[in-house]
Amino acid sequence: MRSFFSFSETGDLLIEKVFLDMSEPILFTCVGADGKRYLCVRCQSDMEGKKWLLAEVDIETIIRLLTDKITIREAFLHVDKGRYTIKKQAYEKPVLLVQDSQDWDEERSIYLPDAGEYMEAEPGEFNEEIRWYEMLDRLSLYQQAIGENLRIKKSIQVDVTMKTDYLSDHEEYVVKNTDRIKKMQYAKVADNVDDRFGPYAA
Repeated sequence: MRSFFSFSETGDLLIEKVFLDMSEPILFTCVGADGKRYLCVRCQSDMEGKKWLLAEVDIETIIRLLTDKITIREAFLHVDKGRYTIKKQAYEKPVLLVQDSQDWDEERSIYLPDAGEYMEAEPGEFNEEIRWYEMLDRLSLYQQAIGENLRIKKSIQVDVTMKTDYLSDHEEYVVKNTDRIKKMQYAKVADNVDDRFGPYAA
């Protein structure tokens, strides 16, 4: 991935996929140092300088955009946070603005994509990009499943440890009172512990 810009708010921004370009990327996605994904559009390039709009975006929204399920404008306005403007004047460092009121005003902004404008891709034009994002989506679900599995395992381990400690305490009591407590009673204690810990009991 190519480097785009770097800001304290986002870290290094790396260009991920380019959907439209004219000598340089026009509509594309980039990923920040924290793993957040942004949909980006270069909305100004003239004597006054350049400007880009960036909006946090999820994989589902990107796929819906590339398959003409939503407009480009809707993809940018999909969430009401994580909206940025990058301004770069000639010979000056780029500046990052958070949720600039004029640039992101749905009624007055001249920089947001036009209402009703879709990607209108040729058949198969974005197949590679769609497969890429579908793969990332599956990977994300897999990682979530692994994380949930580890969480459950840790929970089971805690329960088993508690159960073992509980039984050990009872075993000491049984040893001290062998004349008064029979093996069947001790087994019943173990059964009760199993019931207490439900499906996580060993």
